[in-house]
Amino acid sequence: MAPPGVLLVHPRLLTPTPTTASTFLHWTKLHFRDMLRLQGVTGAMRFRAPDTDTGYSHALEDDTGESGEKLPLYLYMCVLSDLGVVREAPYYGVSRRLDLDEENGEGDGVKKEEREEDKKMVFDIVDAKFAVYEKLVGRGMIPVVEKKTKSVLICVSITPSSPSSTHTDTDAAFVSQSLHDSLLDTVKKAVPPALTTHSCMYRWAGEAAQPDMHPLIDIGVSGEWMVTVLVVDEEGETLMREHVCILVEGWVSDVAMGIVGGGKVGAGVWEGEVIMG
Repeated sequence: MAPPGVLLVHPRLLTPTPTTASTFLHWTKLHFRDMLRLQGVTGAMRFRAPDTDTGYSHALEDDTGESGEKLPLYLYMCVLSDLGVVREAPYYGVSRRLDLDEENGEGDGVKKEEREEDKKMVFDIVDAKFAVYEKLVGRGMIPVVEKKTKSVLICVSITPSSPSSTHTDTDAAFVSQSLHDSLLDTVKKAVPPALTTHSCMYRWAGEAAQPDMHPLIDIGVSGEWMVTVLVVDEEGETLMREHVCILVEGWVSDVAMGIVGGGKVGAGVWEGEVIMG
């Protein structure tokens, strides 16, 4: 049995419009429902950044053509009790068709033969990249289902200064654990006591764990090691993403870079939008 972890997804709309955004959100809810029917998938979550935050984009590059991936506007995570589930037949059998309503008998009554020419896949409107991460520390992502609940996800990527083939796991684990503990302590001290935090530390499981025909996220962006902190406001009255962004930016520049030394640290902050489990 493989260890637990997450399937991380960076989906980007090929043509961002209100229509494609709405279509993809609707598809996501149906897809998450189907994913949660699989044994070994315990949670499915969609986080998003505001359209107005220029640090996040559906495009991989900015208008200047500067190389390197920008942070995605959407970030998806599927929580896995067994990483091996994403390389098994039931997972591959989950439909990626765009019209999941019709496929599941929930359509608008239009006869199937009348729409035979319109069998689009979700990848006709979305470019998605994936990476599988093994959980090392923490209780895992905790699904939040109450409608009034607000949540914010902090995701920190860590890439050692030397390639993973020459950088010992012990060294990288120590750095990642230090970052995990430091970030969690910083967040807990800053947020009101009524807010709860759930943290995890992950390690990229490698190409061997990657599902077939799933383009790999640039690990230089998502990190060989990843630390997540989910901040939850059950009353939905206190938590503001803007405040968390300021906190994380200060922590990265003042603390994290000193812990990593010559390595690379990146961070993003997204709001919970669809949490299912």
